[in-house]
Amino acid sequence: MNQLRELINRLSLRQKISIGVAIAVALGGMFWFIQAQKEKDYKLLFKDMAAEDAGQLTARLREKSVDYKIGEDGASIYVRSAKLSELRLELAGEGLPRTGRIGFEIFDKTNFALTEFAEQVNYQRALEGELERTVSGIREVEQARVHLTFAKQSIFESNRQPAKASVVLKLRTGARLAPTSVQAVVFLLSSAVEGLSPENVSLIDHNGILLSKPRKSHTPEEEFPEILLEYLLKLERDLLAKVNATLTPLLGEEKFRAGVTIDCDMTSAEASEEIYDPEKAVVTSEQKTEDMSGVPLASGVPGTPSSLPRPVSRPVSTPTSTQRKTESTNYQASRSIRRTKIPQGQIKRVSLSVLLDQGMRWEGAGPKAKRIFEIPSPEKIKAIKDVVSASVGLVPERGDQVIVESLPFDATLRIPAPAAPIPPPAPKPLFVIPDFILKLLPPPLRDPAVLLAVIIAAGVLVASLGLAVFWFLKKRKQKKMKIAAAVAEATAVAAVEAGMDPTAAAIAALGPDDGRTFEERLAEQQNLQKRLEQHELARLKMPEVTTQKGKILQKHITEEAQKDPQMIAQILRSWLHAEREKER
Repeated sequence: MNQLRELINRLSLRQKISIGVAIAVALGGMFWFIQAQKEKDYKLLFKDMAAEDAGQLTARLREKSVDYKIGEDGASIYVRSAKLSELRLELAGEGLPRTGRIGFEIFDKTNFALTEFAEQVNYQRALEGELERTVSGIREVEQARVHLTFAKQSIFESNRQPAKASVVLKLRTGARLAPTSVQAVVFLLSSAVEGLSPENVSLIDHNGILLSKPRKSHTPEEEFPEILLEYLLKLERDLLAKVNATLTPLLGEEKFRAGVTIDCDMTSAEASEEIYDPEKAVVTSEQKTEDMSGVPLASGVPGTPSSLPRPVSRPVSTPTSTQRKTESTNYQASRSIRRTKIPQGQIKRVSLSVLLDQGMRWEGAGPKAKRIFEIPSPEKIKAIKDVVSASVGLVPERGDQVIVESLPFDATLRIPAPAAPIPPPAPKPLFVIPDFILKLLPPPLRDPAVLLAVIIAAGVLVASLGLAVFWFLKKRKQKKMKIAAAVAEATAVAAVEAGMDPTAAAIAALGPDDGRTFEERLAEQQNLQKRLEQHELARLKMPEVTTQKGKILQKHITEEAQKDPQMIAQILRSWLHAEREKER
């Protein structure tokens, strides 16, 4: 500890401040790194939750003593990654989050202490929550709120109230609910709630715009005007596509325009027909009746007189026998009943028009050019009409019609006239001689052709003279180089015989730079050095000079060459040069 204190005391104030700043920066970096690692450790638990779901979820996390963090949007909750999967399973078992409103799980626990009114309120809450969950499942809807009012029954007609529903939708950013989706939501609610009709459902978005429209009738043409209109447009697009596909290979894409109009019956009805056929009568019922009378029987006055042996005779009446027969037959004419349902969207008539472009050509050029149009022949127009009629299936009996006309298009009228031909330019002379020069020349040379010939001849002559001078200078230079090479070789040989190294003798014999390039001097030096080496070998084989004068001269040259080799080389070069001058 004392050593550390002594070490600190030895430091200057600047060194102490630098060390303190470095320690502070290091601690700050460590703190920032630890916090960043903690921030990265948080993972998303749930997102896009309602406010009540987020409140319940955070309360449950606080009860479990779990560290959490709420997102910037207020609808997302983050927890430690180590507990993410475990918390999701536990909260899902507890029914959290409930996606806004409670559903029919409110009846999972039976409570016998609830009154009938409380049960009715719970049922309404559960039904509203289930409908909110279902509507929120639509792709464009982010959140939904449903408010229901059940029907009020009464024995009096004036006191009865129908069921009603109000729905508020929060759409996703940039999303738009299509009319068909609006109708689907309306019919979903009317089918889920007893006694709720579609006209009593109000649907608005979070901006307060009414999406559903009240309905006063239930006819299909009034309930679905957009659907019927889309159906009609689809029919027209399909027929127009057939016409374009048929005429494009024949005329070209930009050579015609077609249009289709379809008259549809958007009403639906049912027709009933009953037909009687009098020629086909049938027996519907038949009845026969027959009455008959029997044989006469004994008759008398009952009593004692009639029982005596000789009774008193009395007149006797004999009854007559009768028979009656009745037959009745009922006939009815043949009858057939036919019921026909007329479908909606039946085509009543199709009108089709085709406009053909006219060809155009120009006669002449420039401002006097004349435009001539080429009108299609009647045979071509008839052929196009027949092809189009067959491709779309026109029915003349139904009143269908097709019209084919020909007019020039605007693009055709904008074709510019060809420009007038430009005459070819006159051939230019090879060169133009100024007038003041022509006045100075003699008359024979004033002709451009003659002058050109003279100039060419002069050029050839000058070129020949230049080549001759160049050849002469080159030969002279080669001769000088040969002389210089011979002098250098003799000088080098003398230097080598005086005891100088062949390389140093070659460099000294070449002398200063005389205008030759480095490559030329190097090649000449190498050649001279090879010749010196060969001369040295030959000299070694020759017998030594025995004269006393030669020995003295060789000894003297050797000593002087060792002292100043360049001077000896220069002397030898001057001697050789003087000898060659004498020979000339």
